[in-house]
Amino acid sequence: MRTATIYIPGDFEDAYLYMGWLVVVTAERSFRFYSLDDIVAEVCKLVPSSAYIAELMFRHNEWLTSAQFMSLAKTPSALEEVVRQFNLFPKPHFQIPPEVGFKEHDVRIDTNVVLDYFIYNRQIYVGSKDGLFSAIVDWDEDVPLLPARFRKRFEQRCINLTGRFGAVAASCGDDGLLWSAEDAYGDLNPENTQWELAEDKSVRARWLPNGIINYKTAIDPNLLGIRKTRSRERLADDQDDHGDLIVAAIGEERTPLQQLLLSEIKSHTPDVFDADLIQYIFNSDKVVFIFTFDGHFFALDVKARKVGPPQLRFSHTYKGADTRILSAAATKLGAVLETDHRVWHFANGEWTPVLDSRAISVRTFPNAKNSHNLISVTTQDGVYLVGMFDDTRRLVTM
Repeated sequence: MRTATIYIPGDFEDAYLYMGWLVVVTAERSFRFYSLDDIVAEVCKLVPSSAYIAELMFRHNEWLTSAQFMSLAKTPSALEEVVRQFNLFPKPHFQIPPEVGFKEHDVRIDTNVVLDYFIYNRQIYVGSKDGLFSAIVDWDEDVPLLPARFRKRFEQRCINLTGRFGAVAASCGDDGLLWSAEDAYGDLNPENTQWELAEDKSVRARWLPNGIINYKTAIDPNLLGIRKTRSRERLADDQDDHGDLIVAAIGEERTPLQQLLLSEIKSHTPDVFDADLIQYIFNSDKVVFIFTFDGHFFALDVKARKVGPPQLRFSHTYKGADTRILSAAATKLGAVLETDHRVWHFANGEWTPVLDSRAISVRTFPNAKNSHNLISVTTQDGVYLVGMFDDTRRLVTM
C-alpha cells in the first residue's frame, strides 16, 4: 500500500472532506474551509515533481477506483510508473505553508460538550450532550457561507451520526437510533423535521446498500431493513447509489446479528474463535469485521436481503492488531482502525501504518464522489490528509 500525506498544523478537533473542501473544526469550534484546489496548487508550485500524485490523490481520487484506471494498473509498466510517482511525494508528509488561505467562520452552538460532527445533505450536523444541532451551508459560493448560529434539531444526547440515501441517522445511546430523510430536500424547514425512532438503543450505526446495522453496544449489532422510494429530486451526496432513491422507512424488518455472526465464525474456526474475547464489531458495505482481545480479526461477507435475514458467508481469519480498537471505518480499499497510539489501514491481509500518533478523530469517505480512498486524521498537532493506493494489484473493494 502506498500513501501520500498532507499535513496542516494547528489546534483542531475534527476534519471533514465535502464538495471539494477540507472543513476543519478548530479547538475554539470555529469552522475553517480549505479549498482542495488551492492545496493541490500549492503542492504543484512548491514540489513540481509531486504534481501527478497531488492531482490523483487529492483532487481526482475517484479515478483510482474507475474501471479505466484499474485496467491500466494491471499493466506492470503503468503500475511501476504510478509507484515511482508516489516515491517522489514528500515523506513523511507535505506540510501546508501558512500562506495557503482559508475562510474561517465563528459560530454559536448551544452546548459545552460536542460528541460528533457530520456533513451531509449540504448541512453540518453537530451531535452533543444537549442534542443535535445543524446549519445549512451555502456551498455554491466561491467560499462556503455558514450561518452564525446552529439550529437545535432535538433534545436527546447525540453521540454518533451517519447518513445515506438522503437520511440522517443519529445514535443517541439509551434514547435509541433516530432518523429523518426530510433534510434531503432543501425546501423543508429544519425546525419542523420529524425524527423517527428506529431502535431503542444505539451507540453507532453503519449502512449497507439495502439496510443499516445498528450497534446497541460495541459488540451487539442488529440489522435494520430500509425501505426506499424514488426521490423527487436528485440527491447531492449519494453518487455511488445513483442519487435517486431516498429512505422511506427504517426498521420494518429487524434481525439480531450477533448470534448469526458467531455461529458462522464458529463453524469455520472452532479452535480459534472465543466469543467471550470479542472487543469490537463494525461493517463496511460488503463485510462485517470482528476483532478479539487476543488479536484475531474475522471477516464475513454480508448481503442484506429486502426481506428476511441477511446472507452471511465466512471470508477470512487474519492476525489482527494486538491492541485495543477505539474506532473503525471503511474506505474503498479496506478498513481503517484507530488504536491507542496508532492508526492502521487493513487491506488484502496486510496492515499498513497510516499515522504513528494518538488520534482525536479519524474520518473516511467511502461514498463520497472524490474522496473514496482518503483518510483524515486529527491529532493534537494538526490534521493529516492521507491518500491510499493499492500497488499490489490485488484490489478488493470493501
